Amino acid sequence: MSLGGIPPAIDTGGQIDSVLELEVVTGTGELRHCSETTDQDLFEAVLAGLGQYGIITKATVRLHKAPEHVRGHELAYTASTDFFQDFRTLLGRAEVTEIYGDWWRPGEQGEVHHLNAFTFHSAANPPDDAHLLRDLTSAPDEAEVTENDFLAHVTRIDVAVEQLRELLDWDNLAKPWLTLWLPETTVEQYVTEAVQALTPRDVGAGGFVLLYAHRRSRLTRPSLRLPADDGSDWVYLFTVMTAGPAGAGPEFANEMLNRNRRLYDQARALGGTRYPIESVAFAQADWEDHYGDRWSHLRALKDKVDPARILTPGPGVFGPVD
Repeated sequence: MSLGGIPPAIDTGGQIDSVLELEVVTGTGELRHCSETTDQDLFEAVLAGLGQYGIITKATVRLHKAPEHVRGHELAYTASTDFFQDFRTLLGRAEVTEIYGDWWRPGEQGEVHHLNAFTFHSAANPPDDAHLLRDLTSAPDEAEVTENDFLAHVTRIDVAVEQLRELLDWDNLAKPWLTLWLPETTVEQYVTEAVQALTPRDVGAGGFVLLYAHRRSRLTRPSLRLPADDGSDWVYLFTVMTAGPAGAGPEFANEMLNRNRRLYDQARALGGTRYPIESVAFAQADWEDHYGDRWSHLRALKDKVDPARILTPGPGVFGPVD
């Protein structure tokens, strides 16, 4: 909740958009309850606020009934133009529940683009595969189709990470990740160029490269900084989840941090923003640019609720006490 909680579902918003009320402890030691109608400034600052304004001790969250089953369709592409065309077609129809792209599976480099779409459904009303995949550049019969119970679907990442722990000692691999929000107008250009430039060293044996899409209108919390409105309701989350190599030292970390900063600067020039769960060296001027028109308001709030700057000092958002 201090970051966003961004799922692969395209219409739900982030976890922070389902929060109704918070109990937080501020940097002055005060226990406060906040929501959209009570202490709204604190509520909106804490959600996706990087731990700068309070420690979340309780949360009231809106829940929805879980579906029974999930139908998956995976398509592979060698041309990025076809990949993005079909990605946008599925987004525009909004008949699938989740969609994301991925690159760099074992044995591959960045030359294969994978499009993964999942549709939640009940046992009584399964989706029609041919209908869901109609009018794509890839034929419906070329899709790899899977069927899972909902719980198995949402916990499959936990299973994959456990396998990586056993195979690669994954917990002890260096993970200088990069995660960026990109606008509709430049996402294809940026992702195509970035993926083509990545090397095996950039990704690592246990790494991933992913692209999510989200409806801008569902991402409502102001501390989550999105690209400026470009007339599209779609924004994209691109992440390079580097992992490795084993035994990598400071030289590797510095190399990847420099890469991340370079890729961030390229994205920023194309209207992108940072989703700060990862590793990009930011000075205070970068944070001021990141928060834009909210900067003065957030700095004033920080002075009120954490004047000693004891909460989450690591990112250096506001610097030391003046």
